Amino acid sequence: MAPAFNQLTMKVVTRTLFGTGLDKDEMDKVSDALAYAVDYILKAIAFNSLPSWMPAPGRKKYQQAIEQVDETVYKIIADSRANRGEVNHLLAMLLDMVDDETGEGMTDKQLRDEVTTLFLAGYETTSVALSWAFDFLSQNPEMMEKFQAEVDSVLGHRLPTMADLYQMPYSRMILQETLRIRPPAWQVMRTAIEDDEIDGYQIKAGTNIVALMYMCHFHPDEWTDPETFDPERFAPERSESRHKLAWMPFGAGQRLCIGKDFAMMEGQLALAMVAQRYKITRTTEHPAEQQLAATLRPKGGVVVKLEKRS
Repeated sequence: MAPAFNQLTMKVVTRTLFGTGLDKDEMDKVSDALAYAVDYILKAIAFNSLPSWMPAPGRKKYQQAIEQVDETVYKIIADSRANRGEVNHLLAMLLDMVDDETGEGMTDKQLRDEVTTLFLAGYETTSVALSWAFDFLSQNPEMMEKFQAEVDSVLGHRLPTMADLYQMPYSRMILQETLRIRPPAWQVMRTAIEDDEIDGYQIKAGTNIVALMYMCHFHPDEWTDPETFDPERFAPERSESRHKLAWMPFGAGQRLCIGKDFAMMEGQLALAMVAQRYKITRTTEHPAEQQLAATLRPKGGVVVKLEKRS
């Protein structure tokens, strides 16, 4: 299901955040480029210490992927500048922003950095989360039946609205549990702002630290039977006493992901609309394997059988 959700989330992020869509050829090109860049980024960090002239496996293709993404992003920026004042979307707001001290707006390079971050964060992670969700649901038919019963009772055959999201708590719990057990953003980097000590380890101010959200999501003190997919653990009565940082797929604190609410809304709507239209069953006895890259992907994607519901 990964390719299908890639296309879905690509359309959502371009149309919602940047007010424009991509034709199929552009979408295929930038999807492939983003997929390769995300997959290669950990290697890129490791190879960054090598001289630029030294050969590194995959580095040339990685640079080509970045160039493809840049080409698309700069096209979106140019289109938005050309239609300035006629549109109302996030990029338009960035175009209107000015520096308080200089009175100058963002350069194309600055906009490129902002847009690429939002592009990647709003595309890859949501697509991965949706793929994992249906992998788990296809392995648990009783959960799928409960989920579809909720969707049918609330939506019937009509399109969902924002108000419907609050009437479908089980779909939200499915998404929350998916983000716990398979967080697309499985780690986050932070810089220590002062000296600290953790479990006897001295950490100096300025040290770069990698926090593993994945490990927090499996902590036995906070999660009963943490390896089991159980959406009901996010029911209010089971969540009241849980530590506020036991679940943090979007990070926490001052650096909490700005797109958290948007991603939860998008994910819940996508889950509901797929379940509304299709009966989904597994094609293999084994769940998808985890592939560790910049995001936590299902290796080879998720393959399921779709049957249109009447």
